[in-house]
Parts: sequence; structure tokens; C-alpha cells
Amino acid sequence: MNTKHAWQIDRELRISARPLDRRTHGSNWYTSETAFPAGDDLIALFWFSSVPGSGAPEIPYLEMVQAMGNKGYDVSAAERLLYEGLEEAQHCGILESGGIFDWARFGTRESGATHATFEQPAHREHPGLHDSAQQAQKPVVSPELRALTAELLHAIHTAPRDPSHPYWTYEHPATWDDVRAEMPATDAPASAGEAPTGAAPTPAQNSAAPGAPPSRAPDDLEARMYAGWLGQLAGGAFGTAIEGYHSTQLQKVYGRIDAYITEPETVNDDVVYELAFLDAFERRGRSISSRDIGREWVKQIPFGWSAEWIALHNMADGILPPESGSWHNPYSNWIGAQMRGMVCGLVAPAWPMEAARLAHIDGLVSHAENGVYGEMYAAVLTALAFVHRDPRTLLLDAARFIPKKSEYAAVLSKCFDTTARAESAEAAWAILDTYFERYNWIHAYPNIAAVINALWFGNGDMTESFRILAHAGLDVDCNAGLVGTVLGIMGGVPEQWGAPLHDTLETYLAGKEKISIQALAARTARLAAR
Repeated sequence: MNTKHAWQIDRELRISARPLDRRTHGSNWYTSETAFPAGDDLIALFWFSSVPGSGAPEIPYLEMVQAMGNKGYDVSAAERLLYEGLEEAQHCGILESGGIFDWARFGTRESGATHATFEQPAHREHPGLHDSAQQAQKPVVSPELRALTAELLHAIHTAPRDPSHPYWTYEHPATWDDVRAEMPATDAPASAGEAPTGAAPTPAQNSAAPGAPPSRAPDDLEARMYAGWLGQLAGGAFGTAIEGYHSTQLQKVYGRIDAYITEPETVNDDVVYELAFLDAFERRGRSISSRDIGREWVKQIPFGWSAEWIALHNMADGILPPESGSWHNPYSNWIGAQMRGMVCGLVAPAWPMEAARLAHIDGLVSHAENGVYGEMYAAVLTALAFVHRDPRTLLLDAARFIPKKSEYAAVLSKCFDTTARAESAEAAWAILDTYFERYNWIHAYPNIAAVINALWFGNGDMTESFRILAHAGLDVDCNAGLVGTVLGIMGGVPEQWGAPLHDTLETYLAGKEKISIQALAARTARLAAR
């Protein structure tokens, strides 16, 4: 039997999926009144869905298997059940014959996959999010698919370690004390001409409290805070229309992408977690805990995706932080923590160690190990953007605050080595795209590679940096949100990116449907001074 691995199926799906042209098709974002799926609707959603902002295809159950394989587990049993589930989902009409996953085009269990281009149909909405007419036409989940889904999840959660997998050669400290022991002895940023190195702290240094905030926070804090938020939301609005596709297919549909391709939308499923963090921080200040943040999630956020969905489900079952991020969570190394780390840096401007500490606290709600380190890196990049003016110095300095023996640190090293040797962003990405081919487009690793590539070659220019990110594809809204935050703080936001947002953040959180970006920045600056 010549079964393709889950990562190979996902890679071929990603390379072949032709983007929904957002210049002629609308988005499908949630509102505060959206009824989110459950039961059979949720099962159908996880056997096939499309990204709300871009229409990119996804098969979450496939992605779970892929993610567990990335973490060093033997997923061969899960992959066999995955094939059975995909066939049954096709019989149920969830996967359309001749469409997103057709065995004649993508291969069978007995043959290799052929290469074909998936032509994206008119936007297929999430089950449970349809109008009444669409509800009547939705696929019916068979009893067999329910049973296969249960067996697949069991195989995922009980997958044994693969001792030969390189994941187990790395060290991944979990508690803050252990993470802190892997960091520099000093909290001080490296100067512009200083190599970003630092000795490991002693246990006594490690156990110290966060301490007082540094005096190096800028006098124009609120203005730069506003530029950071504006850059983040501009990046998110830019990327949400094109996320989830491979660069080759994006090029075919859009050509060069260096501007909004449609009227920008600030609503997405990234920023809501930052707003929940701010609410918890408002109440608890720097004594905030993972459980404080998780409580705000449960109170405010109706539905999540990948790791965040698992965490919300865990907390609803009484599995509270920090266990909520690691318990039965295949996605714990994905981008969901990395995408929201900026808020931790915003409330710790020029204070990288505190930014890392807050990101560690926040990350544990939904992630573990390298997923948490991804949030720490995003937070430290944001905090140090208040200090540095050169993006390359910023990237290297922030890497000091990641556990040195972790796989995430090795990923950063690979990215730095590749970009330093390459002559252009395109040349670097050709190497990095292949190097990270086993990882899903929502995984933290290929996305931080895209961020590093954009900041390394973008010369501090937001438009050029966003163009490089669009060329890379992947989770463009998350990546452009991080890059936009950093570059906004460092040099402001160009009119072409900021003005179309009209000082408005829109969300699907009840009571937070519309927020002034200026007011959000003022609030964040006030909280940063605590």
C-alpha cells in the first residue's frame, strides 16, 4: 500500500489550490450574531472548510495528523484512518467528487497523487453559518463518518513517539523559571553595533521578579503605540484576503501584490485574543496569570480555530490553563500564539524580558513548547521595536530571548543563515519554502520564516515588506500583522495603509463590534505604564 503521508497530501493541496479572487468575491467573516457549528455540523466543518477571509481550502482532521507527525509522533495508524475518513466524507458530499480532494487527481491508497490545479468554487461557507436555503442543501454526516472520526481522534491522541524523529533531540523547557534559565543574564537590548549574544543567567537571577519597567520607553509612546496597532491591523486586512495559498497560485491570480486587493476588512480571528488579554491585564496588571486570560476567552470568544478551538473546548470541559494548551492539542506548535504576541510587547515597550514573560503566560492558554516560544519571539520583537531602528538588528537581538536548545531556536538559526547568504527575498524564500514543506501553512515555523525574510529584505519599508510576505503565501494576515506592528512602531504607517481603515477595528465579539484604533492605542499606552 502506497499511502501518502498527511503532510504530503496537505502540501499538494496547498500548491494546487487556485485562490478565490477576492476582487470579485466577498468574504465570509463572522459577526457577533453568528451561530457557530456543533455536532454533525462541526464534524463536517473539520472534514472540509474554507478560510473566511480568503476562501482557501482546509481539512482540519488532515492537519491534526500532520501536526502530530511534526511533533515527533508515529501517525501511521492515524493516516490509514484518515484515508478512510476522506473517502467517506466524499461519499457524504462534504468533499465534492472531482473537487477539492478527488482520488483520481490526488491519488488513492494504492497509487501516488497526480498533480492538478484545484479551481476554487464560489465561496463555500462553513457548516452552521449558512442561510436557511443553504442549510437545506448541506451535506449529511453519515453514522460511518461519525465513527471514523472518533477512531481517528483516538489514533491521533494515542499516537506513540517516534524515537528516531529529530524533534526529540531538542529541549523544550515548560515553566517560566526553566525558560528564563535559558535566556540572557541581562534584560538590556543589544546596541545597534553589538552582537546579539548573552550568557545564561544564574538560578538566583532567574528567580527575580520582573522588576521595574525600564526608563528607555519613548516620550512619544502613545503615538508609536497607535502606529503599532495601525500597522498590525493594516497588515491583517492586507493578508486576510490572500491567506492560505501558495505563492505560485497567488502569482497566477493577482500578479504583484503590494496594496490592498479589496476594500480592507479589520475583522479577523487574530486580534480578538489580544483584546481579551488587555481586559485581563486591565484587571490584574503584571500579576496576570494564564487562568485570568483563559477566563476572558471563555467569557468573550465564541469560537476558535486549530489550537484556540482545542483550548476553548478544554476550558469548557474544566481543563483550565496551563493544561488547556497542551491537553490533546495537536496544534500546540502552530501560529495561534505567535500571531497574538504583539500585545505583550506593546504593554512592555523596550522591556523584552517582561514581554517574553507575559507572552509565556498568554501562550500557555492554547499552546505549548515551540508554540509558546513563537509568541515570546513576536512579543520581544514588538518590545524591541521601541529601541532598534534596523530590522536585521531587531531580528537577531530578539532571538536571544528564545530557549537556546529548542527547535524554535534552531528554526530561527536556519532562517538567519539562509537570509544572510541569499541575494534576494525571492532566492531566500525558494530555499525556506522547500525546507519547511512538511509543515502546515498555519504552523509557527514556516510563518516566522516568512516574517524574517520580509523584515530582512524589506529595508524597513512597509509596502515592500508586505509584498515579500504576499509572495510567500501561508498565513499572510498573521505575518503581516506582526511585521506591520514592528514597522509601525519603528517608522510609522504610510498613508496608503492606514487611511483606508478609518480609525476603526471591527470584531465579532459582543460589545466590541467597533473600536476606535486611536482609543485602543491610548488604552494600551496607559496599561503599559502600570
